[in-house]
Amino acid sequence: MSGRSASWSDDQGLFRAARAGERKAARALVDALSPRAHALAWRMLGDAAEAEDVLQDAFIRLFSSAEFQGQSLLATFFHTMVARLCLDRIRRKKPETLTDPQDFERLSENEPSLTEDPQVQLSNQQIADQMQAAIAQLSPRQRLAISLWAYHDFEAIDIARALDCDLNAAHQCLHRAKTSLRKLLEGSAHD
Repeated sequence: MSGRSASWSDDQGLFRAARAGERKAARALVDALSPRAHALAWRMLGDAAEAEDVLQDAFIRLFSSAEFQGQSLLATFFHTMVARLCLDRIRRKKPETLTDPQDFERLSENEPSLTEDPQVQLSNQQIADQMQAAIAQLSPRQRLAISLWAYHDFEAIDIARALDCDLNAAHQCLHRAKTSLRKLLEGSAHD
């Protein structure tokens, strides 16, 4: 982030400045953390408005929290907070509302086109739609694990923190998610 003051030299400094009421620090923090956290919430919940609500709740908790001690990146800490809020919402929902692929927006809607060829664009969009529909069919914990791993480059230790489990359980959950996703995608290829 350009334009950081000297007291904002690291995540913890930016966090402290934002918590102390520095508006520019708070704005910089929101700008830095929002895009990827919103994408995570959107993938988990399948609803842009709900993702926005989770993001707002997470920022309120972040700014009022004294838990961040700098042992991890602030982004990792915040994504873990967002992930847990999403899991809480998913647990309160009826399961049938979570697996309907029609509820999910297109994965690559805002991504730049890789080619001008309409056939290739259509094929890429179909693959993205199939992938998102398959992810929607995973259990909430598997959906979170695969989303954090594939879209946010989380390591297993960070996934374990987000799932509030030990490292071995996170590895197992991620493995089950990959296996289930592979089976779902193979099944859709035969349809």
